[in-house]
Amino acid sequence: MASYDKLRAVIDVGGKSFADVLKTGVGILEVRVKEQEEIRKKGHAERYRKGYAEAERLYKVTYSCSVCGKTLTVTSGDEKEAIKKYMPEHGWGHSACHERKQ
Repeated sequence: MASYDKLRAVIDVGGKSFADVLKTGVGILEVRVKEQEEIRKKGHAERYRKGYAEAERLYKVTYSCSVCGKTLTVTSGDEKEAIKKYMPEHGWGHSACHERKQ
């Protein structure tokens, strides 16, 4: 009932109609909803960026160019095939397997 009394006071003192008060209230609500949506989008984008950077740090495979020394990222099938051949040829394997072999 207190809300209704406040509404009546705004209508009476402000000289506004009930429809005007509702339009104002809805407008304020729309602004709040838009603000909350922007905050949600910003938070989502920030979490995505941080998660992507962490995944990249953990899983991205890179190597240095033998000519200029700049970093290359392993992306092509040819690079992946070369790595698959190189690793066993040069003794790469599970540390437990190497320990058992000794």
